[in-house]
Formats: sequence, structure tokens, C-alpha cells
Amino acid sequence: MKPLASLAIPGAPDRRIELLQGDLSAPGAAHRFDLLVVSAFPDNYVPTEGSLIGALHRRGVSLAELAARKEIDLRQHFSCWLSGELPSPDLGFRRILCFEPQVRGEPPSVVGDIF
Repeated sequence: MKPLASLAIPGAPDRRIELLQGDLSAPGAAHRFDLLVVSAFPDNYVPTEGSLIGALHRRGVSLAELAARKEIDLRQHFSCWLSGELPSPDLGFRRILCFEPQVRGEPPSVVGDIF
């Protein structure tokens, strides 16, 4: 994983938001993180070759199965849902936030729903 940018979280000196380049499905011990953000078309979790959903599937993480038992479903108002804690600590991340915009548009205009 190649770090591209980092943002410190005020009041939490050991926490930060990082932008990384590389295989997010296998971050490695040096880049463990809490939340992996994935984008998908609404209710479409087909693990295609070359996609993050496909890479996760090859590591044993089915977005379709996680979607069937979402911990929090915020799609109606915020275009996303949150998985429960993933069972394997070897993944390098604990949860997945899946961004599923119901309305098509330019990424900068629709991704703001998450925030």
C-alpha cells in the first residue's frame, strides 16, 4: 500500500484518515484500518474481475452476504449501509461501508451523502 495523503483527527492523536493506493482488499499489517468504503450500483454486488468487490470476494468476503444482514441501513437518506464487524482479523479492516447512490451523477456531487 502506498500512502497518498493523511488527515489527523482532532482530539484523537492516534487516529487519522488516510488515502492509500494499492490492493485495499489486502492492506497488510502496516496499514490496518477500521472501515473500508466500497461503492456499488444499488443492490448489485457481483464480484467482477478487476473490482474491489471482486477482490474482496476472492478473499472470502461476500458483499451480497453482508448486504443481506446489514448492521445499519442508511440508503434511503445517505446512500450507504454499514456492515457488522467482520469475523476475520486477518483481513486488515473491521467493517465495510457500502456507498450505493440511488441517483446517478458526478462522483463529487453524490459522494457527499456519506458525510
